[in-house]
Amino acid sequence: MANQRPGLPLFLALLGTTAMLTAQAPDYAGISVSSTGVSPLNNRVSSYPPCGTPFTCTPMTLTGQAGDSVSFFVMGTMNGVCVLLGSIDTTPNCIPLGIPGLVNNLVWLPGPGLITLFVGVCTVPDNGRCNGGATPTTQLFQIPAGLTGSIGLQAIANAPLSGGGTGLAFSNAVQLNF
Repeated sequence: MANQRPGLPLFLALLGTTAMLTAQAPDYAGISVSSTGVSPLNNRVSSYPPCGTPFTCTPMTLTGQAGDSVSFFVMGTMNGVCVLLGSIDTTPNCIPLGIPGLVNNLVWLPGPGLITLFVGVCTVPDNGRCNGGATPTTQLFQIPAGLTGSIGLQAIANAPLSGGGTGLAFSNAVQLNF
């Protein structure tokens, strides 16, 4: 969580520079978050399979323990841009932003509590799981001893749109409790 820039302005700036690429699952951006080390290796939540899991404003929940490493990867179109947003306010909302070329809703409230955690490109083949690309699995942070609370995570990735063409899609959200 070293990058503490506000998430929404960066996302809006990236909206105009998104690569248009061909892919398979309309309106779909995938996310996978794991919390492992003290917790078992299978302590993971994912919005896949199957590719194209319907969007919901109800976050997937994951419980981590002190000492766990929290890692993620995002799925989108191959060589498409992606952004991971984090929020310290984990009250789920369902905010349609009404921006052309952007589908699904922002689950976490925009504002100073919403920060950009990662900006990258889906450069790793997704092994046929979805739209062709994924980010490498990336460690986000380690849960410190004595800290309790939660963090909300949600990705935005380049994806084919059901209305035609390619744009950006919000992934399902994750609420990590620790």
